[in-house]
Amino acid sequence: RSPLSPRNKIIIAIVGVLLVLFVGFNKFAHSYASAESTLKRFHKAAMEEDKKALGKLVEFEGGIKLSSGELEAIINYAKHSLNDYTKSVGLSEDESEQLLYTVQQTGKVFGLFDGHKINVRQQYVSAPLPVEGIEYRLNEENFKVTEADGRVIIGPIAPGIYELKADYNGE
Repeated sequence: RSPLSPRNKIIIAIVGVLLVLFVGFNKFAHSYASAESTLKRFHKAAMEEDKKALGKLVEFEGGIKLSSGELEAIINYAKHSLNDYTKSVGLSEDESEQLLYTVQQTGKVFGLFDGHKINVRQQYVSAPLPVEGIEYRLNEENFKVTEADGRVIIGPIAPGIYELKADYNGE
């Protein structure tokens, strides 16, 4: 046997470093993109009132992004009703009627790993007195308003705690 040349030692070292980096990146990306990690990041963003991070994690079915007022409502729900909020979040395979937020697989991260997002169940608010000239706002935002059975139906909206305001413009 002859000793390795300096060139071969460098090549072996580079291949070893690249292998370690690849394995480390693979483990990190797989862990970060997992359903459990997505769920933890969702809880953390809600508890830390981080709308930006929350906005990247949640969506309605079909990939529709939530508005700022809806993100605020989720944060309010987490802050003011922590027990109910915790019971309303879970994995999609839990199949519970109680779940308002479920983790769904939504594509690939880096083209290799399953990516996940929090899917939000659409909710509606019912308000009495469908009077012409009344404008309803939730968390200072206007949402779609329809009328049914003598009531005003506002939505779809994300589940959460909202502040409802109704302004009347007329005589």
